[in-house]
Amino acid sequence: MIRLKSELFTTFLSIVAIVLLPLYLYVENNRFFYIDDKVADYIPKLLDIASILKNGEFPFLSTNFMYGSVYAAEFQEGVYNPIILLSALMLDLFNNLALGACVLTIVFLLIAFFGYYLLAVELGIRKGWAKIFAISSVFNCFLIYWYTSAWFNPVNATAFLPYALWSALTLKKSLNFKTCIIYLASCFMTVSAGWPSAIIVLFIYMILMLADILFIQKNNKLFIQNFLIYSGTALVCSIPILPLIMSDSMFTRVSSINNLTNFLTGSLQGLIMFSFPAFNDFINSWDG
Repeated sequence: MIRLKSELFTTFLSIVAIVLLPLYLYVENNRFFYIDDKVADYIPKLLDIASILKNGEFPFLSTNFMYGSVYAAEFQEGVYNPIILLSALMLDLFNNLALGACVLTIVFLLIAFFGYYLLAVELGIRKGWAKIFAISSVFNCFLIYWYTSAWFNPVNATAFLPYALWSALTLKKSLNFKTCIIYLASCFMTVSAGWPSAIIVLFIYMILMLADILFIQKNNKLFIQNFLIYSGTALVCSIPILPLIMSDSMFTRVSSINNLTNFLTGSLQGLIMFSFPAFNDFINSWDG
């Protein structure tokens, strides 16, 4: 009983720490989570996605578009990820978008914390040290200082990635329907979060898992089973990526690069944004 209370208390302290750090950064600079691409791209699009959802439409089927392309082709917006869609609706509840961005950051950091904790325990780390590992993973400087302030999708993908890594480990020990569903869901959530680096990490990790089963465990049956599961999961996870690949040649940056007569000429969208008064702080003061 004492040990259970100790576990609950340390978990509570971990949650409090994860909540307080972003709040402290917000108090120090209320624009900390509302700069760079969040102001220019992510938050406007999330609000637009929220309005589409409230109108009873699915964003990946909607004909609405913002900044030049429909959402089905906007891989980084995470419109195939149900948690990100819920976060768009959550952000829409805030009049203060800077505070809303801070709250969303806290939510995804908490999701990441529990994921890294499960991964650490699965790796055989004692629960107390597993919490330290999880907090260290969540509080790494690059994630906190850069990603949380400027971009949404790296934070979103970081939140789901440890669950995919954890479930891949459990597949090696317990190959059953429940484990397969958890693996499929966590991989899909990671891929559909819209951060390519997470996909690369996931791919390398799965290659290492298969190599471990084949060359170290030397279990051919388990290798074939896991390979089939990985392949089926990759097929499902390709759904959010295919529209991006199919529409690649029509994207603005590709068109600009291929157009030798006006290479790097500012688009009308960019000129309008530059002259829009709401972007004054973003343009003239990088940190708000």
